Amino acid sequence: DLPVLYLQGGSIVPVGPAIQCVGEAKASDDLSLIVALDEF
Repeated sequence: DLPVLYLQGGSIVPVGPAIQCVGEAKASDDLSLIVALDEF
């Protein structure tokens, strides 16, 4: 189970694979953006 994530409207959260250090990240790794829409 994943934890509940509460976001303020207009927030953008980048989500990618878990890494231990910056050197492990590759430009080809998938990256998703979670966008919390505003009321307006």
